[in-house]
Amino acid sequence: LGDVNGMPFVLNVGVGYSARLIIKTPKEWKRRISFLAYLPAAVHATFERDIAPTRVTVDGIVRHTGTAQMVFVANSGGIGGRAVQVARDVRSDDGTLTVAIFGSRSPLGTLGAFSLLMARQYGRVPDMHVYEATEVEIVCDPPVPVQRDGDPAGTTPCRIRITPAALRVIVPDAR
Repeated sequence: LGDVNGMPFVLNVGVGYSARLIIKTPKEWKRRISFLAYLPAAVHATFERDIAPTRVTVDGIVRHTGTAQMVFVANSGGIGGRAVQVARDVRSDDGTLTVAIFGSRSPLGTLGAFSLLMARQYGRVPDMHVYEATEVEIVCDPPVPVQRDGDPAGTTPCRIRITPAALRVIVPDAR
């Protein structure tokens, strides 16, 4: 189970681009047309460039200073559920978070990056850095929006932590 500023999450936390996309997609559209509901907001968010200086600290080590289009912290799933994974082997049962930091890019660069992610060509995405972590701190000045599991979660700064083995899962007997 993850925690962002005291709020629990199961799947992921997004800062910047993915949060703008979530916030600008009407809930009714999400219910009616699922993943396709995000396309208009994705186009809009692509042109809303985040230029705030950003510092990302991963397990106590500063891993990024400068601008970032998005920081995506995954416990399970990806962008749009499992539609777009940000890294190979993101697992909800390994006790770690996968942190993907995407550098600032043009609208065309955003399309290219997401095309590579959809094709599972993770190592070919320019200016993307991936880390494993148990705790992440993200600070932006001015603050940028944050989403958790597809819902708005305020703005930066944010502290994201994982608590291994925090959920009990009951499954039917295999007999």
